[in-house]
Amino acid sequence: MAARPLTVLHRCFSSTVRTALSAAPSARPALSLATAPGRSTVGLRRGLEDFFETTDKGWSWTDSEVPTGRAWLAAELRTKSFEDMHQLWWVCIKEQNKLYSQKEEARRFGLYFPHKERLHEVKLTMKRLKQVLWERRIAWFRAQAVLKREQKAAALREEGLSESAVAAKMAELFPTPVEDIGRKPSKVKDESMNKAKRDGETKGRTPRRRKSDKSSWHIV
Repeated sequence: MAARPLTVLHRCFSSTVRTALSAAPSARPALSLATAPGRSTVGLRRGLEDFFETTDKGWSWTDSEVPTGRAWLAAELRTKSFEDMHQLWWVCIKEQNKLYSQKEEARRFGLYFPHKERLHEVKLTMKRLKQVLWERRIAWFRAQAVLKREQKAAALREEGLSESAVAAKMAELFPTPVEDIGRKPSKVKDESMNKAKRDGETKGRTPRRRKSDKSSWHIV
């Protein structure tokens, strides 16, 4: 079967879910899932229903119908398992797709999009999900680095090297500190340069003399 042209695929959504103007006097888009009589759209309905609040009313156009909650905090996400975070990510993906679809229809027909804050909270949750996953990834890399260094240090001690020789060899083999693993090299370099600059300014600065609390006036 030949692939459909891109323009046909773009029209598929509007023809299956009536996003054009309805026959009613109102200029609001008809966002119900009703289709032309005689057409079977069972397979399409199952996938497209996730783009709407309800299957009978479509989208909600007021803030009172669907109250907006706050975004998940990073501290809350750190207590969740990978499975829970994966499920929450896809819930946010579906919610974001639904809101972006409604936002595009509001733009097309010049309507007010009432869920800007809701979209912001969804995107903020997704941002914090990626942040927590990145923290876990860095923690795993650092744990691997610590284990590798401990094994190497134990092997050097078995060879009969002294602690000072082991420390010198470890510094040669592993020049990057564990706390810098996973960080951008440019950021680490900038921080080290700023620290060296602050240390140099502190060394070259003469300490200020504290002002005496005693007054220069005296009673004769």
